[in-house]
Amino acid sequence: MFGLKKEIYCGKEDEAFRKKTAKLAEKGIKYEIDRPVSHAADLGRGAGVGRYGENNAPSVVRILVKKKDYDEAVRALREE
Repeated sequence: MFGLKKEIYCGKEDEAFRKKTAKLAEKGIKYEIDRPVSHAADLGRGAGVGRYGENNAPSVVRILVKKKDYDEAVRALREE
């Protein structure tokens, strides 16, 4: 989406995640959501595969903002 990015959140896609993205949108701060893909090679790094190959690892998402918007995004999220 854009060049220089900073991570503002890393965690589960839950209510806290939705509140953060809503707050960023409310303040007019553009953000990108990154959903890292888990591969079979990740098994040694904590990713789990359950019965029949289903992935039981928790879904982790990251919210990234432009580096120039980082300070404003941090202030916006502290207002919660």
